[in-house]
Amino acid sequence: MNQPAQPIEQLEQDLATIRRVIAESQRATARWGDVYVVWGLLIAAALVVQWWGAARGISGVWPVWVAAGVTGTIVSAVARRRRAPTGKVVSLASRSIRTVWAMCSLAIWSLCFLGIPTGTIGARLIMPLIAVLMSIAVVTTGVTFHSRVFIAAGWLWFIGGLVALFLPVMVQFPVFLFLIAMGEILPGMWLWRVERRAHDAD
Repeated sequence: MNQPAQPIEQLEQDLATIRRVIAESQRATARWGDVYVVWGLLIAAALVVQWWGAARGISGVWPVWVAAGVTGTIVSAVARRRRAPTGKVVSLASRSIRTVWAMCSLAIWSLCFLGIPTGTIGARLIMPLIAVLMSIAVVTTGVTFHSRVFIAAGWLWFIGGLVALFLPVMVQFPVFLFLIAMGEILPGMWLWRVERRAHDAD
């Protein structure tokens, strides 16, 4: 026996709910634009120091990465606490983006602080691997946020990672700095502007 057709009003309400969830997910993502910028600047600064050390044969500059990671984590934690005091996740989409970034970040720091010291990963491979992991997180953010800017940035990370595979380490440094600027700092600034416009509209 066929079930009665769902009332048009109910379908419209369900569609409106879906739209609200998507819009809230987009707003939640846009609020993190400044954090993207901060992380990009911290990583760029650490990379410049690493590049300087590599050019002069200095191997003891690795603490700069610890400082960058700790500072970025503190900034992220403070921002999360200020923007979501109760710790409540707005939607599944927001949770997914947060989880993807957390896992990619964990993988990146594991590669840096475990893979390189143990000799499992060579210096020439680390930046291409990080670029590919970044592409996963950035493309996922772009698809969820419906942002062509982030999708393009994610593909830029992926292509840059592939290109870096064929480059010597010292040439990888400027390539990676370019990827940070174009693939994280600029998209973060774009998100920041989106959030500010939404805030002004409210």
